[in-house]
Amino acid sequence: MDAAIAANAVLCVAYPHMAGLGGDGFWLIAEPGSGRAHGLNASGPAARAATLDYFRPHSENNEIPSRGPLSILTVPGAVDGWRAAHERFGRLAWKELFEDAITYARDGIAVSRSLMDWLVQDVPILTRYPATAAIFLPGGRVPREGERQVQADLARSFEHIASKGARAGFYEGAIAERICAGLQRQGSPLRADDFAAFHAEWVEPITATYRGYSVYELPPNTQGFTALQILNLIEGYDVAAWGDGTADYYHHMAEAVKVAFADREEWLTDPNFVDIPVQRFIAKAYADERRRLIDPERAQNIAEVPAGIPYAHPHARRVPEGDTCYFCAADRDGMVVSLIQSIYHDFGSAVVGGDTGIILQNRGAFFALDEQHPNHLRPGKRTFLPRCSCMTASPISLSARWVARVSRKPKPRWRPASSISVTTCSRQSRHRAG
Repeated sequence: MDAAIAANAVLCVAYPHMAGLGGDGFWLIAEPGSGRAHGLNASGPAARAATLDYFRPHSENNEIPSRGPLSILTVPGAVDGWRAAHERFGRLAWKELFEDAITYARDGIAVSRSLMDWLVQDVPILTRYPATAAIFLPGGRVPREGERQVQADLARSFEHIASKGARAGFYEGAIAERICAGLQRQGSPLRADDFAAFHAEWVEPITATYRGYSVYELPPNTQGFTALQILNLIEGYDVAAWGDGTADYYHHMAEAVKVAFADREEWLTDPNFVDIPVQRFIAKAYADERRRLIDPERAQNIAEVPAGIPYAHPHARRVPEGDTCYFCAADRDGMVVSLIQSIYHDFGSAVVGGDTGIILQNRGAFFALDEQHPNHLRPGKRTFLPRCSCMTASPISLSARWVARVSRKPKPRWRPASSISVTTCSRQSRHRAG
């Protein structure tokens, strides 16, 4: 557990275009000995002032702006996720977990190829916001790969959180106030009271089986049920007979994704606001019905695949974008952590909160402004999350997010692919065609 939090903190410094204190976190935790899997949803809700009436006059093509202060309307939940996980399972002192992150932010860390590439692409976005450009485009240029990058303000924010704790140091203290004071002047509805009211939530993972092995996912507002649907659909085929990397293999995988995405885009949102039929979606019998949509000789248009269970109100489908980073950690006792931490789009909102050095996420920009849509904006609501951490019984080739294995014994022994693994998830929009 301590390794996962420490790794996440370092990623906030070394991989700031995908991870950060201003983002959310999504945890699956395998507890050694008990064989239990725990879920932790550290995604923040929309601000109390984030109403449809507030955003409609500021919309762009009837959508919430995807960058800038108006895209900052949800509380960043990652730091309180660290607190909750550490309180239940941590061993080291809280302050120790951030020593490396503070050092790298204060003294500098080498610019990675990934960061450099994204900076090149996002120069037109980042230059709109002088405080952000000052950090990531020093002297008005993209730093070279390997060049040392210092984030002094971020180091001071980490020092404050390490010293005061997550609640006093971030959610109920000066950092939240300094973030929101600057954002309020720029039009964001996020306020310090929204930070103080937020707490990460322990949730029960949803589960299904794939050829006898158990697979665990987070429930909505993540797309975990979609991953389980895909496995259920594929389970009905003789995958080995297709051959690895064949046209049949990729065709059926892509078609299964399209079928599952139709239900995802029809329903996914905060389950506290919409009663999502999750157990129906992950049932084997439902997969048997839906599998009939897959034609072995013909590719479907993903936009035309019907949902298996229609939502009460017809609405336009919206395709999420964004990127993220994923990592897992395991210890010698058998605890395994599978964790996604994200600021949604590359560089999130592209806005730094005050003098904190923290880039704020733009996840709330995916809320719909159409009241007929299940994911329409409401204060206190968590948005559709096109991400899912996973724990599965064996490495499954169709899943790019495989992280941990559990043996089929009465008391499962969780085993990771490696002790610490870090990877990135590809942009959702690249998979629109399946």
